[in-house]
Order: sequence, then C-alpha cells, then structure tokens
Amino acid sequence: MPIRFPLRVAVMDDDFFALKGVISLLSRDLRTSVEAECDSAECLLKSLAAKRLLPHVVLFDAERLNCDIPLDEMIRRIKGIAPEAVVVCWSQYGEPAVMQQAVAAGADSLLVKSDVKLALATHLIHAYTAGKTYSPKAAAALAGTDDAWLATGELLEPWEIHPDLSPRLKQVFWLCIVYGMTVKAAASEMCVQPETVERYRMKIYDILEDGWFNDGTLSKKAWERINGAHESARSVNWAFHLTTQPPRKLT
Repeated sequence: MPIRFPLRVAVMDDDFFALKGVISLLSRDLRTSVEAECDSAECLLKSLAAKRLLPHVVLFDAERLNCDIPLDEMIRRIKGIAPEAVVVCWSQYGEPAVMQQAVAAGADSLLVKSDVKLALATHLIHAYTAGKTYSPKAAAALAGTDDAWLATGELLEPWEIHPDLSPRLKQVFWLCIVYGMTVKAAASEMCVQPETVERYRMKIYDILEDGWFNDGTLSKKAWERINGAHESARSVNWAFHLTTQPPRKLT
C-alpha cells in the first residue's frame, strides 16, 4: 500500500534490552517513528486504545514471556483496535508452533530476530507495503503446514554485513557506526592510534558505496535529508543507512 514517511510503529518486547535495541534502531532511521514503546502486552493494548493517531505497524514479541494473554487473542485484539495496522510478530526462536499460531490468528508478517538484525526498519517498510512478509527462518518453521500462506506472501532477505569487510573493519563498523563511539574512544578500545581507526572508517565507506546499496529503498525526503546534512553528521547517517539495508547488488 502507499506510504508516507515516517512510518509510525508501536513496539512491544518484554525483554528490556531487546526493547531498547529496537527503539534505538527505529528512532535512528529517518523512515520510521516510534509511536509507542511497551514492555508488556497489556501496555501495548492500552497504548493502542488511547492513541488518536494509530500506528502503521505494530511490532511485538511473539514469545511474550510472563504474559496472560494468549498469542491468538492478542493478535485479534490488536486488529480490533487498529484494523488498518500491519501486525508483525517478532520472534527470538522462530518455533513452528508459535509461527503457526500467529498465522492462524491473522498475523501479517513473521520475522525472526536473527534474520533481521540491523535491517529492522527496512523489513517493517516491506511488511507495510507488501501486506504479508516473512523472514527465512519463519518460512522454514511454516513449511509443510502453511504453504498456502507462504505462497501469497513475500520472502525478505536476511541482513548480512558486507562480505568484503575484514575482521578489523567490522570492529570499527560496530564501534563507530552502530554504537556511535568517537574515533578516539574506538582507538582506545582497539589499542590502536586514532589515525588508524579513521583510516579504517574511510575504507568502510569506500567498500559500502561499491554497489552495495540500492538507494531506491529510501524515501525521497529521507534521501534529501541525508544528502543535505552537515558534513560532520552526514557520514554517520549515510553509513548507517548503507548498512541497514538488506544486501543487494545493483544491476
């Protein structure tokens, strides 16, 4: 369906660190806006009921430890409150029983965390526009039991870091680009000189711009904001977008 950025997302995960990681990814991406941050199913349902501007996407932890609301009931209640929202089940384990129950209850998208990693915003955008999506491990869990459902959906590619990044370049990628460390702090962490880290960082940009990113996945507004950013901030934003897209080579 048509989309106007940013995509409004309501998030629920009962693991504190997982929840904060998701919020960090979605808040940093220009294409998504977090409308509700919830640590329980009850909190999510109350937040949806209280919202006058409902989210485009509801992303919630499919396992939901210590939750009294069954998965199928939760999905039905979300759809009752926000019928236009795309319901995305976010699973740590991708267990077949959980995936099958989510499909039977009417979930729109099934994602396994180890498939998605840093590409969460892109996967949610695809889920919203395609209407029915799933990651590879979710597809494996449904194979043989929900083949008809899989046939009408879209398989999303897993996120992978660029294969040409050496172990040292990957370390700089995580420290400086993902975690936002300064060059000096990263150099101290790696026991090297700051000049070395800066050289590695520039090498990362060179590699990532070598046909790894399809800029068509960004909205025009986001693209303009990145390119119009001040030079000191643009490199971090640009690198983040380059590395949070599903890998694809330009043709």
